[in-house]
Amino acid sequence: MIVCSGDGGRVPHSTENGQGGKSLVPRSYIANRAAESLHLAQIDIRVEIVVVSEKGDPFDDSWFEPPKNLYEKLGFGQPVLALSRHQGGVNGIFFDGHAKWMSKGAFTREPCGLPYSGVNLMRRYPLLLPNAARTPWHPLCAA
Repeated sequence: MIVCSGDGGRVPHSTENGQGGKSLVPRSYIANRAAESLHLAQIDIRVEIVVVSEKGDPFDDSWFEPPKNLYEKLGFGQPVLALSRHQGGVNGIFFDGHAKWMSKGAFTREPCGLPYSGVNLMRRYPLLLPNAARTPWHPLCAA
């Protein structure tokens, strides 16, 4: 189980929900989509970019897409990242392997979530999305 005791939802992804012969994999954590398909050598400042963090209770996402998922998701009243779960903050694991608690303000004081979000990686290595209409960007943070 990949869960946090503070996560009341632990919603598994629909492909891992224990239904129809599928494995049940409840999860509280979510990986940074900006890092998908990158080699470690492509990450120049490993101590600043969060690679794994915590997802909000109602979400079944496996990835978080900065900067979009730092902002409230329409219809949910909260962002995909659980930015306030632990005393107004969230735990993050960084590319260099260290982990730490971060206040919500650390992620949100800069509109793109820099330096922690990985947006600079996405600018250098754009995500390949199957649907061109779908975007990880947010109006407050330009590509």
